[in-house]
Amino acid sequence: MVPLQITYQGLAPSQNLDAAIRRGAERLEPFAGRIAHCNVLVDVAPYHDASAPHCLVRVDIATPSGAIAVANDHPRRALGTEFEAAVTEAFESTVRELEQD
Repeated sequence: MVPLQITYQGLAPSQNLDAAIRRGAERLEPFAGRIAHCNVLVDVAPYHDASAPHCLVRVDIATPSGAIAVANDHPRRALGTEFEAAVTEAFESTVRELEQD
């Protein structure tokens, strides 16, 4: 099992997002033996235009060969769907990085 820590900044924790993150972490299971930890940050990040904040999902992983950090953000239109899309894309990118590691 991948050791997982989820942190929320700028918004309250969400069961739906926790579930989406756990589903994403399940995709990392083939690499679990190489993952020391997996930290996921979910944040409402300001963008160039303060009236249009972005939902940011950052996945940080420690492996024996070093750290892998992947960030994905989306314009914040609908809180749930945009964050879930950012979670999915962040974990897809993380899997690609682990495959190349």
